[in-house]
Parts: sequence; structure tokens; C-alpha cells
Amino acid sequence: MLLAFILAAGGTTIAKLIFLGCFEDGLLGIRSPSGHTAISISVYTMLALLISSQLRYKLKLLPHLISFFLIVGIAASRITLGHHSLEEVMIGLMIGVCAVIAASMLLFYKRSRVDRFNVCYLMIMVGCAALLL
Repeated sequence: MLLAFILAAGGTTIAKLIFLGCFEDGLLGIRSPSGHTAISISVYTMLALLISSQLRYKLKLLPHLISFFLIVGIAASRITLGHHSLEEVMIGLMIGVCAVIAASMLLFYKRSRVDRFNVCYLMIMVGCAALLL
């Protein structure tokens, strides 16, 4: 989980420096990718992956659903409060997803089939979150 957090925070910082430092008014109107979205995806999704790996088959979806609604709520709040545009939240979403994919590949690569199944849940949840936004 810490690895995903570090990757998301680092990726967001680099993206903010690129968008703000290299372009006067941002690139394509994007000035500051949403760090809240990127970090919430990394933390809540990795928690869901870790928790669901310890649950019985019928309960494995529950942590992913909870993390999904938390992530969508945080992403939507960034737009609703006017702190970020939809594009900035989507960039944060992509950074968070990349961080989770990289961390889960490193952590779960040689694990059981059940853990790979959890990563499939992750992909489905992220796709749904992107569609909702």
C-alpha cells in the first residue's frame, strides 16, 4: 500500500510540475492534476485488494465496492467544490490507476489466482468510476 501511495504522490507531483512549470496557462487548460483523486485511488484500492485477499469468495466484492464509492465521492467533491476541473480529476484518476497497477503487479505478481482475480475487480471498478465522472 505504501508503494502505491508513493507512486501516486510522486506521479502527481511530477505532473503538477510539468503542467505548471512548462506551460504558462497549463496544458489544454490543465493546471493542477488532482492529487486527492490519485492518492485516494492508491490507498483505498490497495486496502481493498489486501482486505479482499483475506475474505471468502462471496465477500470479496464488498471491499472493492466500498473503495469505489469512496473514490467516486472524493473525485466528485473535487469538481463540485471547484478545486479541479473534470480533466484534472481524470488525470489524477489515471495517475492513481497507474500507481495501483504498478504496485499490485509488484506485490501480487507471483501470488495465487485469487489475487489476480482481485486485480480484475480493480480494473472493473476504475472503469466504472471513469464512466461515472
